[in-house]
Amino acid sequence: MGQTDQRLRPAEQIVQARPESVLQQNATSPRGMQLTWRLIGTVFLGLALTWHVITHSVSAYLSQLRPDLALRLNSDRSKALLNLADQGLEQVAAQDAGKREDQSIRSSGTLDPSDEVRSLAQIKAYTQQALVHDPLNARALTILAIIADREGTAKATELFEAAARRSLGESQAVYWLLVQAAAANDHTKAVYYADVLLRHRHLTISMVGPVLTKIAESGAGAAPLHEMLIKNPPWRGAFFYSLTDWITNVRTPLALLLSFKDTATPPTKTELGGYLDFLVRHNFDELAHLAWQQFLSAEQRTKVGFLFNGRFDTPPSGVPFDWTIKTGSGATVEFVTTGADSQRGLHLEFGNGQIEFGGVAQRLVLAPGAYRLKGQYVVNMIGRRGLKWRVACIQKPPLAESEMAIGTTSKPKTFEFAFEVPTDCPAQQIRLDLDARSASERIVSGSITYNNLQIISSKKSAD
Repeated sequence: MGQTDQRLRPAEQIVQARPESVLQQNATSPRGMQLTWRLIGTVFLGLALTWHVITHSVSAYLSQLRPDLALRLNSDRSKALLNLADQGLEQVAAQDAGKREDQSIRSSGTLDPSDEVRSLAQIKAYTQQALVHDPLNARALTILAIIADREGTAKATELFEAAARRSLGESQAVYWLLVQAAAANDHTKAVYYADVLLRHRHLTISMVGPVLTKIAESGAGAAPLHEMLIKNPPWRGAFFYSLTDWITNVRTPLALLLSFKDTATPPTKTELGGYLDFLVRHNFDELAHLAWQQFLSAEQRTKVGFLFNGRFDTPPSGVPFDWTIKTGSGATVEFVTTGADSQRGLHLEFGNGQIEFGGVAQRLVLAPGAYRLKGQYVVNMIGRRGLKWRVACIQKPPLAESEMAIGTTSKPKTFEFAFEVPTDCPAQQIRLDLDARSASERIVSGSITYNNLQIISSKKSAD
């Protein structure tokens, strides 16, 4: 080990003897000075980057939460300026409504409770400053347009149009233009703006729908709306779903539905069904029945009579004037082909145990008078109670009912019963139910098939 120490180089011996002297010499050398300046530069660069993060990243975060603090960090933050302008508009609106001390606004976390309501001039100054840094900002143009509208200047329309040109997503500007176009009876432009809003903001149907409904009820001016509905925009279903909340004429939806009936995008079952359900709920049964017939195919119209589709040739559509089926547990209901002559029938299958059968029904619009219901069935059922057909005025006791079907038949059995529709009975219902009066009487099994159902007018008329 001693021999190794003796072979140390002179420089290494010096370092071991007086290391601080060597460091002092390196620090004053050209290479040492270069390293020192590099270190100083790295420190300053790190500080600059840190400040950049604070003034930009943190400022971007604060521009939404506390725009006033964001501006202190970076006075060029256009987003923070616009947020301050928006908050000022909210306060002005609250003041207009007599809610200067509205706690819901002040407790939202976006306003300093010590702030006073800013004047329109200050809001405008914030907005104009934001435009300096971001000249194409659509929100800034909208805010200036709102102020111009409040001041009653003609420049409001120009500014709203400029905002919409910058961004169709600027919904406040587009909605203002929609309302102005509708008020001016420029329905083509109004429908265009409505389409823009509803495509960008699906939740605006409650605001746009009433405007479109007024257009729909304007007579000849509704043509642009008809043309738009033919194109089947993505909001058409939502519009028809809520349309009946805004109409002043119950025939308005029918006119709209008929306008694109014979196109490549005819009304859907949901669109038509919602309207029919509305009419039925409000006791417009005759109009509902006529409206329903307008959308039947030529073949389906041949099945329209006092009873629709009594031979069960076509699957049920579920609308009130066609068969509606509620199976429940333990019961299967379907339209099937039966017998050697390939007749169609209504087939019901019941499993073992207690049955919860919802029934098969159809809404009728029969004029006052005397009628007969007749049909055939084949049954193979075991149970204490069987099935019955009943005819009744809506929400009233039955006018008449059929015999109970239970047991077993070797061949089709005909049934028939008469009933009379009184003058105070604008709508009726025919219904097939399990005639059970207790839980034990709902225990049935087996099957039954009905076919050739029809309602026939009798010569006797109601008094």
